[in-house]
Amino acid sequence: MQLAGPMVFGIIAVISVSLIDTYYVGQLGTQELTALSFTFPVTLTVSSLAIGLGAGASSVVSRATGAKERGEAKRLATDSLALALILVIFVAAIGYMMIDPLFARLGAAGEVLDMVGQYMRIWFLAIPLLVVPIVANSIVRAVGDTFWPSVVMVSSALTNIAITPVFIFGWGPVPAFGIAGAAMGTLIAWLVTVIGAFALVVWREKILTRHLPAFQTLAAS
Repeated sequence: MQLAGPMVFGIIAVISVSLIDTYYVGQLGTQELTALSFTFPVTLTVSSLAIGLGAGASSVVSRATGAKERGEAKRLATDSLALALILVIFVAAIGYMMIDPLFARLGAAGEVLDMVGQYMRIWFLAIPLLVVPIVANSIVRAVGDTFWPSVVMVSSALTNIAITPVFIFGWGPVPAFGIAGAAMGTLIAWLVTVIGAFALVVWREKILTRHLPAFQTLAAS
């Protein structure tokens, strides 16, 4: 309960983001809600990649930590984040260039396809802000702390819930961006996640290293 309990609240917070986005976008109309639903297979696939990378990082870092190999744990944590960043940039770049043909193959057309493009162009630019913190939080959990990664996840979800309707419907000097506003709110919420996650791995746990190792060491890692 001590380890899993905080993560339950973190996962609920992450799920609530999708539910809140769906609720607000649904108020825009049927076309917008349909467009958002087309994005789910792609966004869930890329998010699953992040979760898988996080699970791998957690596994190797926790074993190095348990073996009292602090230097090895730092090396593995640093390289896990680097690997995650490289992979997600590669996937996001391909996804960004393939938005129209990909979603046309999934069945989107006309105005719905245009709305999907408005959302996904921002989402693909933002996705590194989600993948890297997922891996970073997994590394922090690997050294035995599940509370603060959950705090970061909940803070991100609350930020998303608070600002997403502002960008979707407009408020004061902020114009209404429609479905694109949902992606903008998500981007800002993920930025909060990045700041929180890096605060944990860099300053609190000090689990990253700035030293570039020999090629053989890097390849093995």
